[in-house]
This record gives sequence, structure tokens and C-alpha cells, in this order.
Amino acid sequence: MELRKGVAYVCVRGGTSDQNKPLETIAVAAHAVAENFLDIVAVEERTALLIAAPHDNVVWRTRPHGLKMQLTTSIVFAAEPGDVQAVVKDAAGNIVPAPAYVPPQHHPAYRYFRYSQASQNVFDAYRNMFLALESVLDHIASKKHGEGETDWLRRAVNDATKKHNANFAPFMQLPSKDPVESFIDAHYSAVRCAVFHAKAGGGGTLRPGNLSDHDLVLHQLLAVQTVVEHIFKALFSVQLPHGGFFYSGFGLVLSKMKPVIHLLDGPQECPTVEQLLAEEKNLPQGFIRPVRFEDIRPGYTDEWLFTSDIKPEKLGFTRICSLRLIAYLGKSKLGPMGMFMIPVAEKMNRTLLSADLDLTCASKLVVRIRCVLRNAQSPRQGFAS
Repeated sequence: MELRKGVAYVCVRGGTSDQNKPLETIAVAAHAVAENFLDIVAVEERTALLIAAPHDNVVWRTRPHGLKMQLTTSIVFAAEPGDVQAVVKDAAGNIVPAPAYVPPQHHPAYRYFRYSQASQNVFDAYRNMFLALESVLDHIASKKHGEGETDWLRRAVNDATKKHNANFAPFMQLPSKDPVESFIDAHYSAVRCAVFHAKAGGGGTLRPGNLSDHDLVLHQLLAVQTVVEHIFKALFSVQLPHGGFFYSGFGLVLSKMKPVIHLLDGPQECPTVEQLLAEEKNLPQGFIRPVRFEDIRPGYTDEWLFTSDIKPEKLGFTRICSLRLIAYLGKSKLGPMGMFMIPVAEKMNRTLLSADLDLTCASKLVVRIRCVLRNAQSPRQGFAS
């Protein structure tokens, strides 16, 4: 393990028993070691550090044919609602003024919702969002004296479903099972209790810093948040902004754009598409490479990959300092999907990805660019692991 003052990375070194395992599995194993090390640093040095982007990393391994490196970095697409304003007119064509804004009735659940949205850790965000759910369920069906916790939860969820059309179907694991019972079994017992309790005897705890637990809790957070927002609207007529892509639609847009997407890399700051098209003189040295597109990854609902292989021996330089995923749509007719492709291409083209890789001894470098979708209603971006 190596941790240096002023350096924003933690380094893990060690042997690997299976040279044929994908480098991503090494990243997962190294992450677990790093988390344990930072636990010790926290209690020995009183220095609490968090790994802010657990899925972005550099992994390397020495093989018989040389050193293989893999760089994973990301572009976050925040599909926010556009600046659209509706105008209502009467029969005479006069603009009808919008009604005066009336703030919704305050409820204690809003506090938990706000703290969930502002959390720096996905586990804290989940706990507060579940407390928001408990608060609104208590509003719908208060717990009776002597009533068990699970019995109350089952009754309150049933009331929320019947009276306010709350949808608990996303928690169903078996199509034939009742959504309410699925929520009790598959979520409350398996996720909520595992996040709220730390007793390891039962073997069912979920811990911050574990990558698989992090991803599970993040997606369960989104499911709980959807229920909470629906009940907020039904009970208190709140106006929660929504906007963005359906995940399947965003993946389709990326797949259609794949033929015009390339990776630009170089030893200096990579130029923009506009600079390349203008053929400006004295452009920094670099290469434009084809990419492979991976559709939605197993276990993920909001992430896609563009991958490119680099042979360092064919480069005219030994250090890569920046990357840019570029998409040139040209002036041809784009069809009905063009309105979605253009902002995606613009986001790619203006995003400079920093890198500082010395490839002197490397025989191969694999670059993986994660395209992560964050809609307006998604959990906030920037959770630490």
C-alpha cells in the first residue's frame, strides 16, 4: 500500500494468482485492500479519507509478453430539463397569467429527503431516503400501540398502494409474488436492515466501501426515491422536477453514434473537434483511434463503455496526458434521433479527460471511457464509496 501527502490517489501493489482474469477483477480486489488500509489510517492517524470515484482507476499487470495497463475514466451526462416555458392563451388570444406560486404544505419527511439529496455517501443517502419513506408511511397509517414493526410496515405499504397508487412492483423478484410482500422480503429485510445494522453474526450486513454493496444500495436508493417522490406528489402536491432519457433510449443513442465516435489521445492537451476540422497549424501531437461499444453492462442500469486498445510501441511519445472522446455527426440528416445525438456529441467533444500515464515499459494499454447517465431525478452525482 502507498499513500502520499498531496496525491489524490491510493496505490495498491501485489501478486495475482490467475493471469487470465480480467483487469477489472484486480481493480475490485485492490479496492477492498485500499478500503481496509484507509480504515486503519482513520483510527491510527485521525485522518478520514474516502475513495471518491471507485469505478475510475488505473490497473496494471506484468505478463510474459510485457506490462498491460488499463485506464478507466468517465463522462457524466446530466440530462437536465431544458429551458421550456408553456404559455396559456384564452379564446381571444390573450395570455393567461400563471397562478401565483403556493408552496406545498411542509412535512417532516422533506428533511430526510433533503439530507438524502445532499449526502456525500450513498449509504447515508439511502438511510435518509428510507427515513423519508417511513415518515410519509406514518402519515398515511400511524403505527398502533403494540403493533410490530414489520406488521405496521406491511399495513402502511398496503394503504399507500391502495389509497395513493404507490408502486412497489420494482422490488418484486418473482413475478407471481405480491409487490408488498416482495418489498418486505427483498428490500426491507435484505437491504434496509442490512444497511441500518452492523451485526455481522447473521452474515447479511452491507458495508460502505464494498463495491458490490455500493452498487446494490445505489440502485435500491433510486427505487425507494421513486416511491417517496410519488407519495409526495399524491399527498402534498409537490412539484419535483423530472427530465432526461430513458436508460434504454440513451443506450440506443450511444449505439447509433458508435460509427462516428473515436478516441483522441496525446502527450499534451487534446484538441477539440473544431480545431481538428479547421486543421489548425501547430496542433499538439496525438492519435485518433477507433472504439468498441459495450451495451449496458451486467449489474448496471445507467452506464455504457467505449473501449480502445493502444500499442505504446507504435506511439511517437511515451506519456499520455489527456484523452477526449470525440463524435463528429457532420452535416448529414440525422433523422428523428438527431435531437438527442447532438447534445450527447457536444458533451463528449468538450470533455477533456486528464491522464498522466508513463507508457515506457508498457506493451499494451486499454482505455475504457464510462458514459454514465444522471437524470434530474437520479441520486446526486459524486457519492464517495
